[in-house]
Amino acid sequence: MARLSQGTKIKVKAIVNMQRNVGGSLGIDQGLEGIQDLLGETFFLELISVDLDSDFEVPPDFGEVGAIFAENGYHTEVFLQDIVVNGLRQGSINAYIPSQTPSGLRRLREEELIIFRGNGLGERQAGDRIYDYDVYNDIGDPDKSSELARPVLGGKKLPYPRRCRTGRPRSEIDPSSETRKGDFYLPRDEVSPEVKQIKFYAKTLASVIQAVLPSIGNGITSADHGFEYLASIESLFDEKLEFPPQGSWKTLLPQLFKAISMDNGGDMLRFEMPETMKRDKFCWFRDGEFGRQTLAGVNPYSIKLVMSTDHFMVNLFDKMQKLCNNIHPYLLTAMDKFVQEWPIKSKLDPEIYGPPESMITAELIEAQIGGLIKVHEAVKQRKLFILDYHDLLLPFVSKVREIEGTTLYGSRTLFFLTPEETLRPLAIELTRPPTDGNPQWRQVFTPCDHSTGFWLWMLAKAHVLAHDSGYHQLVSHWLRTHCVVEPYIIATNRQLSVMHPVFRLLRPHFRNTMATNAVARQSLINAGGTIESSFSPGKYSMEICSVAYDKLWRFDHEALPNDLISRGMAVEDPTAPHGLKLTIEDYPFANDGLILWDAIKQWVSDYVHHYYPDPSVVACDEELQAWWAEIRTVGHADKKDEPWWPELKTPHNLIDILATIIWVASAHHAAVNFGQYTYAGYFPSRPTIARIKMPSEDPTDEDWNRFLEKPEAVLLETYPSKFQATTIIAALYVLSYHSPFEEYIGEHIEAAWADVTIIKTAFEKFNRRLKELEEIINERNANPELKNRNGAGIAPYELLKPFPKPGDTKIKVKAILKVKRNVGGVITSLGIDQGLNDIQDLLGKTILLQLISVDLDPKSDLQKPTIEGYARRRLSQANEYVKYEADFEVPPDFGEVGAVFVENGYQTELFLQEIVLNGLPQGNINVTCGSWIHSKDKDKRKRVFFTNKSYIPSQTPSGLRRLREEELIILRGNGLGERQAGDRIYDYDVYNDIGDPDKSSELARPVLGGKKLPYPRRCRTGRPRSEIDPSSETRKGDFYLPRDEISPEVKQIKFYANTLASLIQALVPSIRNAITSADHGFEYFTSIESLFDEELELSPLSKEGLWKTLLPQLFKAISMDNGEDVLRFEMPETMKRDKFCWFKDGEFGRQTLAGLNPYSIKLVMEWPIKSKLDPEIYGPPESMLTAELIEAQIGGIIEVHDAIKQRKLFILDYHDLLLPFVSKVREIEGTTLYGSRTLFFLTPDGALRPLAIELTRPPIDGKTQWKQVFTPSDHSTGLWLWMLAKAHVLAHDSGYHQLVSHWLRTHCVTEPYIIAANRQLSVMHPIFRLLHPHFRNTIEMNALARESLINAGGTIESSFSPGKYAMEICSFAYDKLWRFDLEALPNDLIRRGMAIEDPTAPHGLKLTIEDYPFANDGLILWDAIKQWVSDYVHHYYPDPSVVACDEELQAWWAEIRTVGHADKKDEPWWPELKTPHNLIDILATIIWVASAHHAAVNFGQYTYAGYFPSRPTIARIKMPTEDPSDEDWNRFLEKPEAVLLETYPSKLQATTVIAVLYVLSYHSPSEEYIGEHIEAAWADDPIIKTAFEKFNRRLKELEEIINERNANPELKNRNGAGIVPYELLKPFSKPGVTGKGVPCSISN
Repeated sequence: MARLSQGTKIKVKAIVNMQRNVGGSLGIDQGLEGIQDLLGETFFLELISVDLDSDFEVPPDFGEVGAIFAENGYHTEVFLQDIVVNGLRQGSINAYIPSQTPSGLRRLREEELIIFRGNGLGERQAGDRIYDYDVYNDIGDPDKSSELARPVLGGKKLPYPRRCRTGRPRSEIDPSSETRKGDFYLPRDEVSPEVKQIKFYAKTLASVIQAVLPSIGNGITSADHGFEYLASIESLFDEKLEFPPQGSWKTLLPQLFKAISMDNGGDMLRFEMPETMKRDKFCWFRDGEFGRQTLAGVNPYSIKLVMSTDHFMVNLFDKMQKLCNNIHPYLLTAMDKFVQEWPIKSKLDPEIYGPPESMITAELIEAQIGGLIKVHEAVKQRKLFILDYHDLLLPFVSKVREIEGTTLYGSRTLFFLTPEETLRPLAIELTRPPTDGNPQWRQVFTPCDHSTGFWLWMLAKAHVLAHDSGYHQLVSHWLRTHCVVEPYIIATNRQLSVMHPVFRLLRPHFRNTMATNAVARQSLINAGGTIESSFSPGKYSMEICSVAYDKLWRFDHEALPNDLISRGMAVEDPTAPHGLKLTIEDYPFANDGLILWDAIKQWVSDYVHHYYPDPSVVACDEELQAWWAEIRTVGHADKKDEPWWPELKTPHNLIDILATIIWVASAHHAAVNFGQYTYAGYFPSRPTIARIKMPSEDPTDEDWNRFLEKPEAVLLETYPSKFQATTIIAALYVLSYHSPFEEYIGEHIEAAWADVTIIKTAFEKFNRRLKELEEIINERNANPELKNRNGAGIAPYELLKPFPKPGDTKIKVKAILKVKRNVGGVITSLGIDQGLNDIQDLLGKTILLQLISVDLDPKSDLQKPTIEGYARRRLSQANEYVKYEADFEVPPDFGEVGAVFVENGYQTELFLQEIVLNGLPQGNINVTCGSWIHSKDKDKRKRVFFTNKSYIPSQTPSGLRRLREEELIILRGNGLGERQAGDRIYDYDVYNDIGDPDKSSELARPVLGGKKLPYPRRCRTGRPRSEIDPSSETRKGDFYLPRDEISPEVKQIKFYANTLASLIQALVPSIRNAITSADHGFEYFTSIESLFDEELELSPLSKEGLWKTLLPQLFKAISMDNGEDVLRFEMPETMKRDKFCWFKDGEFGRQTLAGLNPYSIKLVMEWPIKSKLDPEIYGPPESMLTAELIEAQIGGIIEVHDAIKQRKLFILDYHDLLLPFVSKVREIEGTTLYGSRTLFFLTPDGALRPLAIELTRPPIDGKTQWKQVFTPSDHSTGLWLWMLAKAHVLAHDSGYHQLVSHWLRTHCVTEPYIIAANRQLSVMHPIFRLLHPHFRNTIEMNALARESLINAGGTIESSFSPGKYAMEICSFAYDKLWRFDLEALPNDLIRRGMAIEDPTAPHGLKLTIEDYPFANDGLILWDAIKQWVSDYVHHYYPDPSVVACDEELQAWWAEIRTVGHADKKDEPWWPELKTPHNLIDILATIIWVASAHHAAVNFGQYTYAGYFPSRPTIARIKMPTEDPSDEDWNRFLEKPEAVLLETYPSKLQATTVIAVLYVLSYHSPSEEYIGEHIEAAWADDPIIKTAFEKFNRRLKELEEIINERNANPELKNRNGAGIVPYELLKPFSKPGVTGKGVPCSISN
């Protein structure tokens, strides 16, 4: 600025920002103002010097400008925003404490305050700027109706804070009350300019109340009409409510009101689904969420600790000693107001309210905790918490119950702190005081699985939530923020000059509060207003609010740390963050709040210390002292004598007071207000009223029976009515809504602060800390260890996030990765690669992520540039996974993230489990990966992972189409070359690797697959061809698997695979070494039992696999003195229950229906029985099972033709399947074979009784056909022959079971489905995501089977009757018997004659044998699977025609038929795929086979066949009656037991099979059961999630149904002495050999 010579005047320009014509006035005034504008004489300013003796010109000696007079020359008022004076040599106008006020401003300062104070007389006019106090005497409207009369709040009777005085005339009916006529007065500057619609909230809320709510009332037939069904509540959000157009609500709240113009000119109202319900539709239902929301919901201020009296007294004394110099007696008598003592006891007068002792006893709590801890220990360890509304509400119960349509109780709810830091509800106590001559009633309700207890708990919870909602709205929200703050505002304007620095600090925290409070008095808290009409206390709401103010409110406890301490939620700890140790570490409100509190307090401290560098000045600041005195003695006059008011003598005192006021006006209010729609918009989560009493309170028989019959209806009658609910939803949405003009704490600096450098610097520090808090909250919400803020369906706790940053140009996104990098089974691999990896970790450039938009660039029509970032490794680990994090800034026009590119910068491959993207507008995005990623040094291509959102091909967003197609091309490969270990390629080949001709000619086997031996295809490996047999592959090296078919190696690849490999490679040779001869049999039956009772000495196995640690239940290895090991098997459950079960014919018959192989029994539908084989080769086709023989066995009670007609004859028929192989099998040493038929008769009690066994040998070695029928017999010779014949049949059944029912019909046929799914269905295809969990680990298990089980010389060939011809028989069965359309359970049952179609019967089928456990349980499971699949398919294919047009789906099904099952491609029975119905049938069949069918034939193997005489796998010698020599026959007659034992498997065979069956029957600890856990992709879609939850519930119901069936003595095939319950189709199981559990996939 140029130097001015003395006497030179300074040219000054004033720029005025103002708004004129408020209200949009027109007419004469507007015309006059136009003339004045032309004349230029409209707005007059005078600059005022800070010195007294200056004139009105601006000479150099004028001094600083300290103020400006302004005069409005218009005919209407104007709103003056600011004046900027340019050209002065000074800065802005300063803030002054009174003693520092320049002399020229002192009088003006005092006069301005006098104007604000007024004289306390007369009625306030609309334009007044006066602030004064009055009691709440305008809530009621007695002049309008006596029903609307309400007592005055404020005074001895009903203590209350003061409001701003209006001075309206008194009521004629009640002179203590004011009339409510006319507008509610507000000091003029408390009303924002009307061109800004006064205040968004005030006007919008007024619009809702004045326009929307009456319309809602008109739209509902009756004000007290409730909801008929829980589902009808959701219609408020899914459907519409007709609604005439009124007010400005449509433009103000477009997100709330989805208004649709109707033909009749009316409108429809539909509410947005609250976020909590979008994420989890059952959150309102769950007790866990009930507990969680006490810590991270809309009312985190009520939960408090249960403490012993002694413990509490010590804490209270310490705390009060620090706050006060001495302990006032009042404080000691008031301790119950803050922390609840144990035992729980009311402080109310027992003469009036009944016995004070709570019914929540130590015994009851300990029972609920499960005896884990005693109550006194739980209290001592700070693990019991309470919501206690007993003493507050009980005095009002009788009065409230006089109001029609509502009820009330005193309530207590007790919670237990679990080890995961979550609160588990234990008990609710509801109390009604003595009333109408009835004694006190009270009852304790606890969580319960039983239906009656469950519904009572739900009802009790509804009452408690109504209490909590009322307390939240009346106390936590209205009283403790709005109401108590108004006196602070009035005192500030009356006693602090606008130039006082404390005024300028507080002013932004007071804006619009009085305007909102006036609207509340006008429409919300008034008589008949929203609160009274929709909350339980009704007309007594404000009286309860007054009692809460009187008994509970204390200014010194409104500071967050003190509030937490007062409730026992924290204790002082100077060593802890914030100086407090939280009682519950994961307390989101407190965790976030304490950081915000500290930031506020630091900002206030910096501010105060700047203006009060001399501490003594605080006590001398007359304005400040008058302000604090007036708050205490006038604004809160009814509490003026309380000893807890802080003194105001030092800057420290001032900082505490100001920080508390700012906290209450900002953070406290935000915490209890802006989550209202989120947490309570779906009102069953937080009902505001309970309209009827509990059904157990003095019930009439009629009321109780109605509850038992219709508990849901009683719950709905308890909930708010339609009108109440709709009113509340609308009001809560408005209260929760941030206006476009919202001013957030610490976001924008006030002009007065920006003009002072030190204050500006302090504010910028405050702003930075709040931004840091935003990031801290993001990190906490993403931390899965914090169970109260992170979990499936949980809305992140963000209520104390300081600002939503509406002006940000980029969105900050955080990606969290779960990675396994430690390939090889150790946590950190060693060597050069690991060293390089560690260096890369330090550099932070290890895993590169690139976010991909779903949209193409609209200008170039190319993929938008990706947003990239490197993931950094976090030090903390969760389980065996390592967490990585990456940060991104995403532009608003980027669009939705649809996929992520990932590049592995390490030297070794890594396993990426998932990526979670936090911070996007659409919420968290989950990307399930579950895939190995090569080092970029090995594969330069980045991997693409799509988000969990599913798309059929035609709906694929433009930005993802190319990536979708390219990924499928990679997975298909080119069909050439040998597959390498890390490849991800899926392709087909025949089974040409079963044999090993290069190793031995004895191991040569024919190729399975092709015209000669039809068979499904396997996954192609491309290994070199055998030198001896070019049609076969070599078996050298590892068996190739696509990389993602191998689970992470740090989990030991897969439990089953590794265990079974260890068993075969280590244990079996040890067994062989321990047995003297490979064909050595058992000498006695007792020696078979010795396998289970005694030990088999083995060679040391310490270096041979993990079997001892992995299977401790199977192998009871005992260290011997010589360092060797011994083996002893666990006795199978069948033998534990009945040691003779293997012997009994009844059990033989029963197990065809409820055993290991329920797929073979079939109805005899043709008679006489006759073979279809060529008689020229196999001999006469007629069976020897004649009518005469059968009728003799039945005992003459029915003729055969009648038995067949009545569907009573059943058969196990392995005649035509096995007879062609008998001659070849008999060439193998140590085994034999027959064709067999076994006939059964259905007894009147539903059991199958074996009648006869026919064994047949075809013509062989020049001998004619031999066949013989064996029947049960009491005679010794007949008995032993029957036992031997049964052993042969059971060996046939065991072989058929293992080769056909198990291997072929599950493992083998499913592999082509898996290959086709990976080749033709994108991972984002909904059908791929439906099927994927049912395909996990199957190809891996099948490869292991080809390697060690079904291979030449493997376990199957060496231990089962068909020997080396086992797989040829399997091929024969595939060719002759397998049909896809008959693999669905209902069709399978019909094919075998075990059911007939009957639309009137359950499942649409009538079973031939009613007590058929496999079918009975299976049909329920089938229906559940099909319903789940149906719900899923109809969601993604609402238009049926889309199925036929889905090119991926059609390619998948075509490839399954024509390539995967190429040898059956021309069969006419393949289902077509044109409609959703076709697709549902196909998918249900595949899922059934992979889950239920497999479970039914696999997990009972050890239970039913572990004791091998029950189900021998091989018959080693022929029947003694087949062409016997005299010597053989005599030996049989002399030692029949020895002959039977020689027929059974050898020791080596038996021991090997027992071990293998145990492993196959074993559920791993990581087993994934059908319907138990939802897939991430399903959980992200609310409709699919709901369908899955329905599926899950149905499976749980099936568990109970199976329990009931097994307990039913009338069901002879599943209940009886020594019978193992049939549980193979029970969906869920614990680990081990359990004989139950249905895993999702074929994983063993």
